[in-house]
Amino acid sequence: MPTVARLATRLTALRSAHPPFIQEPGLPCKNPDNDPDLWHSRNNIQLLQAQALCRTCPFVDECADWALTTQQQHGVWGATTAKDRKQATRQVNA
Repeated sequence: MPTVARLATRLTALRSAHPPFIQEPGLPCKNPDNDPDLWHSRNNIQLLQAQALCRTCPFVDECADWALTTQQQHGVWGATTAKDRKQATRQVNA
């Protein structure tokens, strides 16, 4: 049976990992024309721009699911912000 420390280590590894589809060609988050800092901005306009770009991605739903599953606490993933994911988690746990 895994110890609490081992489970915490696994969760940390999952949080820092990238989704498996991130290497697919043509993803908006990997487009060199898009500012990579856009996905981690604190500026609401830039967050909205990042979300709009995410919605053009064929993996938007998978990315959002991955971010929820791995409890990503920063950045825009699957057109969701950290705040969106935190609210979704609260609703599920309520």
